[in-house]
Amino acid sequence: MFKKVCLFLIFISLLAACNQQEQPNSMPDEIPSGISSSIETNRPEAGNASEQPENESHDPNVSNSMDISNSSAQEVNENEFFEIVNKVIIDYENGIMVQSEAYPPLPEGFLIPKNRSAKDIDIVFNETIGDYRITIASADGKWDMVLFANKFIFVSAESTTGGELQVTDVVFVEK
Repeated sequence: MFKKVCLFLIFISLLAACNQQEQPNSMPDEIPSGISSSIETNRPEAGNASEQPENESHDPNVSNSMDISNSSAQEVNENEFFEIVNKVIIDYENGIMVQSEAYPPLPEGFLIPKNRSAKDIDIVFNETIGDYRITIASADGKWDMVLFANKFIFVSAESTTGGELQVTDVVFVEK
């Protein structure tokens, strides 16, 4: 429980930091030397994620500002989602998944899907909190395995780091 409270507080802090960075009209009175006076954001506006060209990428040398943001839904391809789902399922199959509140044991009666492909997963991007809900049905269709994942990236003038898709929670839902 303590771990979840701490994670929740960290999450709220990150959201607050992101919200402050998304306000282009609120500039500090004095800009520290070495920081560009222009504010740039790579986040598509709500509802415009599909309108942004696929080949458009962020050039980290455009400004010296630092930004911690969540990648948009189009920056993660279907294969990346399938790989992470496959890894979680294989860990469950092999009995090596470290069970916790975030990763509960397989429920009784859950049949792991054997012949799975990228077409078997349903992906929903939540623009409000910046995470993904990935769903795959059990082999008999009586359960859904729902994985919550995010892909945070850190962008600075020197480099872009992070960006690995990570599963934060797994939930089993009986249909």
